Amino acid sequence: MPTLTPLLKSLNEGSRGARLVLLLFAALMMAAIVAQTWLAIRQDQAMTLQAEREHGLTAVRLLEEHAKQILTDADGNINSLMRAIELERREQPASDALIRSVLTRAQPFNRILTSFQFVNTQGAAAVSTTDYPAYQTDADDRGYIGYLLKHPLQSAPVLGRPFPRYYDGELILPLARNYASADGEYHGVLSTDISVAYFSKFYRHIAEDSHALVSLLSHEGFLIVRTPHKDSYVGLDVSASPTFARLRGAAEEGMFEGSNFLDEEGLTPRLYFYKKVEGYPLTAIYARAMDEVLAGWHIRSRDRIAFGAAMLLFVGLLSFFLLRHIRRLESSRISLKQSQAKFANIFQHSPVPLALVRLADDCFVEANEAFLTLFAYRAEDFIGRTPLQLGIWADYADRQPYLELLDRDGRLSEYEVTLVNQRGEFMRCVVSAQVFESDEGRILIFSPVDVTQQRAAEGRLRQLELQLREAQKMEAIGTLAGGIAHDFNNILAAILGNVGMARQDVPKSHPVRGFLDEINKAAVRARGLVQQILAFSRRQPHQMLAQPLRPIVAETLSLLRATLPARVALDAQLSDEPLLVAADATQLQQVLMNLCTNGWHALVGSTGRLTVGCARLHLGGNADARLSQLPRGDYAHLWVADTGVGMSEELQARIFEPFFTTKPVGQGTGLGLAVVHGIVAAHQGAITVDSQLGQGTTFHILLPLVDEVAADYEAPSSQAAVLDGGGQEHVLYLDDDEVMLLMVERLLKRAGYRVSCCQQAGEALTLLADQAQGVDLFITDFNMPEMSGLEVAELVAELRPGLPVLISSGFITDELLAGAQRVGARAVLQKQNTLEELPGLIRRTLQG
Repeated sequence: MPTLTPLLKSLNEGSRGARLVLLLFAALMMAAIVAQTWLAIRQDQAMTLQAEREHGLTAVRLLEEHAKQILTDADGNINSLMRAIELERREQPASDALIRSVLTRAQPFNRILTSFQFVNTQGAAAVSTTDYPAYQTDADDRGYIGYLLKHPLQSAPVLGRPFPRYYDGELILPLARNYASADGEYHGVLSTDISVAYFSKFYRHIAEDSHALVSLLSHEGFLIVRTPHKDSYVGLDVSASPTFARLRGAAEEGMFEGSNFLDEEGLTPRLYFYKKVEGYPLTAIYARAMDEVLAGWHIRSRDRIAFGAAMLLFVGLLSFFLLRHIRRLESSRISLKQSQAKFANIFQHSPVPLALVRLADDCFVEANEAFLTLFAYRAEDFIGRTPLQLGIWADYADRQPYLELLDRDGRLSEYEVTLVNQRGEFMRCVVSAQVFESDEGRILIFSPVDVTQQRAAEGRLRQLELQLREAQKMEAIGTLAGGIAHDFNNILAAILGNVGMARQDVPKSHPVRGFLDEINKAAVRARGLVQQILAFSRRQPHQMLAQPLRPIVAETLSLLRATLPARVALDAQLSDEPLLVAADATQLQQVLMNLCTNGWHALVGSTGRLTVGCARLHLGGNADARLSQLPRGDYAHLWVADTGVGMSEELQARIFEPFFTTKPVGQGTGLGLAVVHGIVAAHQGAITVDSQLGQGTTFHILLPLVDEVAADYEAPSSQAAVLDGGGQEHVLYLDDDEVMLLMVERLLKRAGYRVSCCQQAGEALTLLADQAQGVDLFITDFNMPEMSGLEVAELVAELRPGLPVLISSGFITDELLAGAQRVGARAVLQKQNTLEELPGLIRRTLQG
């Protein structure tokens, strides 16, 4: 760097000379790149052709060896036949009859030969074949036979042209030779047929693997095999081709280029490799199109050209940017001085606390105003002293990991520590630091930001976020649970109704009565579970009345005392104050029952104590953070405590989740505390839990107090309602559920009413339009496929004004109640309570 800077400076001072040097350098580099690319392309082409030559010669030698082996085997078969004839005749003359007799029994000795033939000196022929045992043929249509008959002294084998076998059309290649017996007498020609398919299969594999043209050519100039195969090529005479003439006079093997040999179109330049078959008048040829041979070379050449172009572009861009750098070097030095001045100004006036520490002696060498204000120091009392002398670290041992990180990485950010100012105030700070080199050695930029108040606020925010997530989770699962509970109510209504009527018909002494009672108990429990689900999901309409809390608690405790075992003590700590709350008494009783039952189950295996209490509680500014969602003011504090096993913090975090339970499978639904949470939230209250393992659990419920009792509040009464029997009034019932139709029809007939049931709204409206039917009261289901119960009630009000209408639903919402009031319905019935409530509701409606 020290030698490069003067050079760049001199080049900047003589910018014209620097440009000339760079241009010359760029031109030389570009010329070198072009030359190297061209040379590499030419060398690659030569190597490609050399590799193809080696491959082609190897392939053609393989073809020649294959052809030689087949022809040698065929010739050996003929020799074996001659020896068989000699063995048969022994000392006898070799007559045509004897030769034909041997020929008839002869079979080819391998699978590539199809038959033997014998032609005597007069041209009469006999054939032996595995496919066709023997037949006579004329030798006049076999030129090679005529040739041998005219030259009886020729001992070398002769090949004929390939021809299709007359009875199956298979292409065969004939191989023939003269036969003279051992006594020197000439008898004619012996030949065998070689299946051309055997050549073709082998040649096709080689041709397909290499995308090549493969052929076998006789020295007479006709093609025996050519792959790719065409029928027109078989036996094709190419003796007139100049390339064939040159090939006959060529060496035993070699290569040449051409474009019109063994190719009808003659348009594809090819590289031909050949080898003459030793001992036979054949030549094996292997050829590949030049485009195939040089395909890889073309791709590599294109890549080399692209790389060369990229290098040329790189050299050009490098030269361009280097010239720009030379021009800007001096301006950069000026900018550096200006930046140093700006940095000093920003450092001093930055609102972020900043200080410089010299690492050689660990002393502060500079600090801005914000840093001095944060630590309550004056500059003269701070500069030149070390952190240890100043005591700014709450625990100086915490500084060691901080220094190790700096020594390893040279910087750090968002490192949280506790520091102390001159007034002794502890500050939670987030530290960022950076080490850089200067004339004074290694300098550390130290920047602490006070986040004490932010961390306190974040802690409060995390608590609120946890509460929000819990509320959102309960609301989402509650929506799902409400929908499921609605469907169960429809089913339970039919079950309870039919079982109830069956119990009335079956005497207690009947064996079936016990089973019916068990079914009824299970259905009632299921109905209670559905009510819990609806309460949990806030889909159950609440009867919120301003009423005193103590009677509700006292009534619940009287019920609990009758159900708890004797080993469990129940204490009541109830305030004498009225403690008026806006509440649904039934739901508050359900809350107490669930909490007390859970407390009882927590006493497994030992005696214990349950304590239930209520009292006034003022919620002030220093209240528990878990109650932060409640407004400040006076509340009724209801608590349930047990002396059981207690809970861990992990369990306390999940106890209000629906379907979460610590009980064994089959002993709990996991809905109890979820329902409690939903009910308390619906009462604008809050619930918390305090527990430790082995020290019991206490649930705290806070409900807002009100000023006066509601006008429609009635004190709890233990007297059961008495329902009157029915008369002969005509009741029309509409429900799309066939099971409900049958059950309600039987129920109302038992109560003394005339009943008509319809499964479709149109049918019911038609009956109502008929004044002769004399309908006295109309009951409709709310949730039906064609139209809702509210829509049907509107049409009924137009069709029969003044006719009493009741609506039944397994899912009663505030919206349904408001809609029923709007259309003039007299009442809304919970479908699951049809058996207990419908007859009495009908009687009250007709009498009212």
